Amino acid sequence: MNCFIGVSIKYLQGYLDWFFYHKYLTYCVEILKQSQTIMNYSLSRDLYIKVLDIYSKEFPIDKYEVYADYNFTPLPEI
Repeated sequence: MNCFIGVSIKYLQGYLDWFFYHKYLTYCVEILKQSQTIMNYSLSRDLYIKVLDIYSKEFPIDKYEVYADYNFTPLPEI
């Protein structure tokens, strides 16, 4: 808990969760696997990606301009 400046009752459950997870990593997970464990845990929490969300986003670049040098025309959008 010494990494926190002060403890607020409002966030006490979060502090306890952090403390428990830190102890879990320290005692139950090998050092070389800790970063992978953290990544897997954080990505598995509240991650919902739908196909419609992906297709509804605007493409960040102009694909016709990118492929112009190759004389290739991408498939039209659906």
